Amino acid sequence: MGRIYRGIIWGILILVLFHVTAFSQDELGKTTADVNGENLVTIVEVKPAQLPASEIREKKYPKPIPPALKEKIPRISSEIFELPPLDLKKIIKEDEANFRETKKLRVSVHRPVSEFPEEKWRFITNVDDQYSWRIIIHSPQAVFIRPHFSPLPKESIQIYLYGEEGIKSLEGPIDIIKLSKTGYWGPVIEGEYLYIECITSSSESPPKLSLIEISHGYRNIPPIDLESSHTGNSKKK
Repeated sequence: MGRIYRGIIWGILILVLFHVTAFSQDELGKTTADVNGENLVTIVEVKPAQLPASEIREKKYPKPIPPALKEKIPRISSEIFELPPLDLKKIIKEDEANFRETKKLRVSVHRPVSEFPEEKWRFITNVDDQYSWRIIIHSPQAVFIRPHFSPLPKESIQIYLYGEEGIKSLEGPIDIIKLSKTGYWGPVIEGEYLYIECITSSSESPPKLSLIEISHGYRNIPPIDLESSHTGNSKKK
């Protein structure tokens, strides 16, 4: 009889444990499309000791979104900083010749960017008590664009970058400390349009923000460590 009772008790404990585990996993897997009106970004929470790889669940957290992107304000021609098209046939021909010698394949070229004319900055109507300014760089036929920022005077400013995919491509706010020293290579944004949106404390004048150049990508590349790539910042060993 003792063995029977022990078996029953163990069976009950196993059922309770299974129920709690299943409930925890269901709760971890729940996601909401909106939290207090804020758009969300998905991250993956990995706990190998608790869940097998097939049972990894997603959590979501709010990410700041600049006003023009939040309101889905479409671009207009007056805010677009146009760069002339590249001669890609010539560039690719050069690449083929270099590849035969070096066995290295170039994926992008650097394009100088002159200072933005003030009239290119578009002032976005005050949204949520924030003053937003936006400018868009267009580099025709770019697969991706990566901006190289000039040193920035210390001022109250938030910088966001995104592409045609909107919130999916959003990067920022960018660390101002990095920009205020020697300039900074920003993140890669896919596509031929680079949206730069700045939130400032002034509605009178656009931000004092400029680029040294951009990296115009003309080949698709696999995910890379941008901090150590040839087009940007190098890690000190």
